[in-house]
Amino acid sequence: ESVLSRYALKKGQHFEIRVAGIILLSPVSTLDIFPKEMIDAWKNTGVFLLRNNRTGQDLPQGAELLSEILNCDTEWNVQSAISGIKTRYLIIHGTEDSDVPIAHGRTLHRWALDAGCDANLHLIENAGHTFNTRHPFEGTSPELDQALKIVTDWIGNS
Repeated sequence: ESVLSRYALKKGQHFEIRVAGIILLSPVSTLDIFPKEMIDAWKNTGVFLLRNNRTGQDLPQGAELLSEILNCDTEWNVQSAISGIKTRYLIIHGTEDSDVPIAHGRTLHRWALDAGCDANLHLIENAGHTFNTRHPFEGTSPELDQALKIVTDWIGNS
């Protein structure tokens, strides 16, 4: 079990968070995944409309996410966070994820191993980003059932 120390909003307050493990589903390894032209337009307008390919909706992305993307090498650096959180990691990624390439899951797995953590990477064959489910949720899929079994087994072995 890992202990994460964080400072609260009021200066001088301190609390601990105990982490027995971290589960990452279809995760990104960096927020720096957008083309420069798109980032420049986003900076100018303050909003970027991101098309959800599954629903066809244009989802507005605001200044907060843009700031996180622009600061992903320092404040929002996932590799640095993993090296600072010594715990167990379970990473599950679909082999057919068109939203977040499988390389992200593999990178996170490598970073966790390099940090000396117990890390497991499970690839779900033929699964997309949402493990072949739809929004709005219409029901489970064999790929989601497989991911849920991996998660429950992993938690049960904690």
